[in-house]
Parts: sequence; structure tokens; C-alpha cells
Amino acid sequence: MTQTLIQAPLSKGAFSLKKSQLFTKRNFTDLFNGANKKHGRLFILFYKTIPQDQISAFGTVVSKKNAKTSVRRNLVKRLIREYFRLGQHELPGLHLMLMTKKGVDVATHEELHQDLAQLFSFLQKLRLEAGVKP
Repeated sequence: MTQTLIQAPLSKGAFSLKKSQLFTKRNFTDLFNGANKKHGRLFILFYKTIPQDQISAFGTVVSKKNAKTSVRRNLVKRLIREYFRLGQHELPGLHLMLMTKKGVDVATHEELHQDLAQLFSFLQKLRLEAGVKP
């Protein structure tokens, strides 16, 4: 099982991910235990609200069980990171983790994009309902 958790800056317009700031297994465990879940067709989104002054964190879990080849696992991770990179300034105050479900191996690019777009639009609605400003 491949796990990556990356911290991203909150500043608007900062469209980079700092790979040097990886989290540990303990951070993943804390997020699993205390997070809310939202199921998509191909992904499970774990999210946890944090104080606004903290840096948002993001992680992916793509297992060999759900994506057989390393090429496919890396493609899925790249797509997930790109969605987070482009939308990170709209999602302050959240720790996020996306985990793949069965079917991600045979899904088309369009299906992957649709499911990710649906989950990230859910997060934006959640942020608006909570009254959090980017």
C-alpha cells in the first residue's frame, strides 16, 4: 500500500506541493481515526477540520489491490495531487486523504476526473456551509 501525505501552503496562488514535508504513519492513523468519510464511486475521501492557522495536509493511499500496476498507481496519484494542487487555496482548514476503491484500475480517465471533481465540489460546499473563507 502506497501512502503519501504532503503539507501544502495556505497562501492563495501558491500552486506548488512541497514534497519535503511528508507526514508519518502516525499522522495517517490520526486522520483515519478522527475523520469524516465521503464515498465516491472510485475513491473514499477522509476529511478532518482543523484550525484556520494550521497548514492543510493532504494524502493519498493507492493500494496494489486496487491498482495492479505501478504505472496505474502513479497515474492515479498524479491526478489526485493535481486536483489538490489546483484547489488547495479553496480548501483551508482541512486535513484530507483520498483512498482508492475497487474499480480504479479499469476506470477511464474521464471517470477518474468526474469522481475527483464530485468529491472536491463536496469539499467546497462543506467549506461554504461552515463559513470558512479562503
